[in-house]
This record gives sequence, structure tokens and C-alpha cells, in this order.
Amino acid sequence: MGDDRIVMKGNELVPLYHRLAAAIKDSIVNGRFKEGEYLPSEAQLMEMLGISRTTVRQAIMKLCQDGLLERQRGKGTVVKRQKLMREFPGWSSFTEETKRMGKRPGTVVISLDVVDPPAGEVASMLQLSPRQKVIYLLRKRYADEELLGVSESYFSKEHWDAHGIEVQCPSYLDNRSIYEFLEERGIELIWAQEWIEAGIASERLSELLGTPPGTPMLYLTRLVYGRDDAPVEYAINRFRADKYRISIVHKRYNEDLTR
Repeated sequence: MGDDRIVMKGNELVPLYHRLAAAIKDSIVNGRFKEGEYLPSEAQLMEMLGISRTTVRQAIMKLCQDGLLERQRGKGTVVKRQKLMREFPGWSSFTEETKRMGKRPGTVVISLDVVDPPAGEVASMLQLSPRQKVIYLLRKRYADEELLGVSESYFSKEHWDAHGIEVQCPSYLDNRSIYEFLEERGIELIWAQEWIEAGIASERLSELLGTPPGTPMLYLTRLVYGRDDAPVEYAINRFRADKYRISIVHKRYNEDLTR
């Protein structure tokens, strides 16, 4: 195990175990330690880096608490398989999010059809007039070939027609970002509103995911707008809660924080 895999640097005022934890995390993020790979033992880390066992244990404990590492009795400390993480503010495609995590995105189209809008919610969200058709897109979403969830998207057929977009064989959208596809055809995507809820997998969803009914899920419902606040996509994304998480950064907007 070479000692070039963990490089400690930074402010000397930062506690040593924090610096070690940051160095190990950097090695994981940059792929020097892979998911499922074991770290050097505590004794090896002590010898490699010239630090105490207490410092090594504190750093490893911190990374275990952060969900990056896992101690396995009799085996050592392993790099845990990471959940795909969405970061707010800002929004992007599933493909972009997955690549940002250093994983390989995958998309398999299950259905691509012209249909009547189901129920009233889709027609209302897309601001459709009576008898307007929608494009229905159902996809499975993967990261490093692991199935994370299912996405259902609805688009106004009239909008697609206006930009000369034809509904073709579903597989032509496999492993493609739908946002990139639309932007290449002149449809601008300006902003989006999203709602996040906890839920469980229905019987149909469980069949698609290969999981037991009732599996905990995260539901992300998104309405994407284009120019002049015209709705472009209404989507319901359902991800397994054990494989997907969301990070939100909050800021206080009260200018006078002394009161």
C-alpha cells in the first residue's frame, strides 16, 4: 500500500485528525480509494504518516459518522458505497448530477408515447387546453449500472411539434439527458420548481425497481419552465431512499442578525 494515496496538507491550526479525515476523504473523492476497498490498517496509517493511533481512530470515526467509511469486524475499514447526492441551490439533469459524483450515468427508456394527459394535474401544470396530447416518457435511472429509481416525464406534444421534434423509437433516448436533447433542438430551459416528499414504492414501481412493495422512496416532482415562463416538462422522479440523498444549503436573509 503506497503512501502516495493519502496526502495531508492544510492549516496547521486545524486539529490533526480533521486534516487526516479530509485527506482520506479527498482520496476517496478522487478515486484513489474505490468503493468497497479497504483502507490501510491503523498500524499502517500510523507508520506511513507518523501520527498516533488516537489521531487515526478519531479520523476514521469521523468518516464513519459522515457515512464515507464502515468498520467491519475482523476485516478492517471499508469505503462505503455512496448514495447519489443532489445539491441545492441550482438544478441539473440526472446525467449531470451522476457525473458530478464521479459515477457513470445510465438511462433506459421503458416507454415513449403520445397519450392523453392523465388526470387533471398534468394538464393543469403544463397549461394545456382541452384535447391537447402529451408526450409521456418513462425511464429507469442508473449510476454505475446500479438501478436507483424511475422517472416519469410529460411534455406538451404541441410544443414538441413547434420545434420539429418527432417521437421516435424509445431507445434513441437511452443514456441521454432529456434536457440536453431538448436544448439541442432549440427549447430553452430557464428555471424549475421542485417538490420533495417521502413515500413508499407501489406494486408497479416495485416491479420496475425489483424491490419489495413498500420500499422507502424519495419523490421529486419537478416543473420546468422555458422562455416567458412557459412550462416545458412536468416530471415525477422516484428514487430509492437508501441510494439517494439531498444536500441543501440554507442562508438567513435577515439583514440585522443582532436583534
